[in-house]
Amino acid sequence: MTKKMPAMRKAAQRTAKTDVVTGIPAETISQRAYTLFQARGSTHGHDVEDWLVAEAELQNGTNTEVTSPSADTLRRLG
Repeated sequence: MTKKMPAMRKAAQRTAKTDVVTGIPAETISQRAYTLFQARGSTHGHDVEDWLVAEAELQNGTNTEVTSPSADTLRRLG
């Protein structure tokens, strides 16, 4: 049983570093999600959306254009 432990640890480390669903390295998804965050003007509250968009982009090989809200939109929200 001691021989299985290193293999189990390696599998757990791989899972922690790789997105379980897509198999894409979590660091790669994180970097793209951060780029989306910055493109939105570093507006907080969209972290899950940014992560999911980054995942989808990396899976499909596409990039989403992110636009910041206009000043008019911000006035209406404020």
